Parts: sequence; C-alpha cells; structure tokens
Amino acid sequence: MLTVVIDNPESAREKAEKILAFYEGVGRHNTCLSVNEPATFDALRLMIVEGRLDADDVRFEFNGEQVVVNRYGAVKDWPEGFLDEHMGILDSILRKSVEMRKRERDVAAMTGGNNTSI
Repeated sequence: MLTVVIDNPESAREKAEKILAFYEGVGRHNTCLSVNEPATFDALRLMIVEGRLDADDVRFEFNGEQVVVNRYGAVKDWPEGFLDEHMGILDSILRKSVEMRKRERDVAAMTGGNNTSI
C-alpha cells in the first residue's frame, strides 16, 4: 500500500486571500510577490472571475514574460514551460476519466446493464 500524506498547512485559497489582503493593505499600489504553486495562480484567477480582483490590475509574469489573464480567468497566450506539467497532468486525468467512463458505458450497453456511476 502506498500512503501519501498531503501536508497542506495553508490552502491555495487562503494564500490568495492573504495576497489580496496585502495588496489592499498597501492601498492597491504597485506590489510584486512571488508564488510557485499552480493552485495559488488558479485561486487568483478565480478571484478575477469572481470580480474580487480586476484583471487589468494584476500582472502575472513567468521567466520575464507577461502572462495575460482576462476577466474570465483565461490565459491569453500560454507561455511554453508555464505550468506545463501541472496542466498536462490535469489534461491527462480528464482525458483518461472520459475514456474510462465511455468504456464502462459501452460495456453496460452491450451487456444490458445500467452503469450510471460517476
């Protein structure tokens, strides 16, 4: 058995909340912070979608290149190497789970079973 302990003393949302509070605390003046967790980047994008941050007030950078996030939280031109592993894993999970569900439904249809599991 593989036991994996997820040590998460601070969630991405909590970290994003602290970033927003800090930004508001300095009067929304120019501020530069460094984060290295994909989930924190995603939580900040969610804040943009929720209207808590204005997309025009946030500048993301990766390797000196600007990463433009629009008001819908979408990245305009995804830079090469930017969160590639994270996004690749998420894409693989989605694709594999869709394939698995399709196979399960095909088997259920062929055998007359009713496989409506999640």
